[in-house]
Amino acid sequence: MTTGDGFTITRDPVLTGDPEAGDFLARVEEKMAALRDLTQRVAAVLLQARQSPGSNDEALTNLAQLRSGAEAVRQGIYFMIEEAMGPELPASGTQSESLDEADRDQAWERLRPRLEALSDTGAMWDTVAQAADEAARTTDTGMIIALHELLPLYLEERGVPDADAEVTARLDRIEAPYLPKMQSAAALARAALESGWSRIAAAFDQAEAELRGQGPRVAALPGFAEGEQVSVA
Repeated sequence: MTTGDGFTITRDPVLTGDPEAGDFLARVEEKMAALRDLTQRVAAVLLQARQSPGSNDEALTNLAQLRSGAEAVRQGIYFMIEEAMGPELPASGTQSESLDEADRDQAWERLRPRLEALSDTGAMWDTVAQAADEAARTTDTGMIIALHELLPLYLEERGVPDADAEVTARLDRIEAPYLPKMQSAAALARAALESGWSRIAAAFDQAEAELRGQGPRVAALPGFAEGEQVSVA
């Protein structure tokens, strides 16, 4: 049994009406279709192993093959997104890079104390959202780079799960309205992919942990779509 909302890429009507951006989003969603039923397949492997004592090793092999195939699909989608996104940060080894790094470090020194003062993860994300929206709206390159480059590691050190993927997904959604149409479409696609893949990876990890005897018996696994749960029964 599957519960939760259906999957879709968050999109602006303006993008849907733009032929190039609309076509890109449609192609990405078509590719992502291969990832949408992955949790159901993981659940099926896990359930079969429960019903066939002594088959855990075979089930782990099947899960490894599923994960490998899914990773290949994910990388293919990333290639499409990167092509549409184009260059985001200055090339290395340039004077511009040095200036951007100085601006980045200054921006981080402004943001970090605000985050240090907070203990609630939700409040930290709210602060990040405010900083990201203001940076995108005012084209504050230093803050934009700081958020992308320095924030994930900081949040990981603070114990925030899946910090890297979560930061990318949240920043992409915030920055998308301020980007040119194709880059905006690419940012929204990347946000959907990062968010969905983190849940798929969690489903694999939970199933493998049970099969290895390193985790609890799983009642439901997270699906690709936000809020989706796939029952293992």
